[in-house]
Amino acid sequence: MTVQPISYESMVENALDPSHAPFLHSGLKRNGSELSFQSIPMENARLSGKIAAGGFVIKHGGYDPRTKGMDGVRTFKAPSLVDVRYTYAGGAVRTSRSSSYLVPRSRRESSPASCCPSRRRLL
Repeated sequence: MTVQPISYESMVENALDPSHAPFLHSGLKRNGSELSFQSIPMENARLSGKIAAGGFVIKHGGYDPRTKGMDGVRTFKAPSLVDVRYTYAGGAVRTSRSSSYLVPRSRRESSPASCCPSRRRLL
């Protein structure tokens, strides 16, 4: 498990905040291509239900031209699970999901253990 030089609190905050992607991930490479983001105003960002001791759910729309029109759901389950599900529109609907277990290692370091339980394309 890789130790990241970021506190557990900051790691959870970034995982729950979709608007960080255009700033934090710009310039990274995926499949050999550099990621390039342009932020757009996020629509429909809201808390779904109430905040409880066991966690909460945030729903939101897209945050860049690539994700415009999508439905995002981010679930925090205390103490360490962040589950993200995106449903994209545009002909076929593609749902992608990733889960991250965020483990504090020290005051300023944490380790994310991520997995993508399902990626499927629906017609």
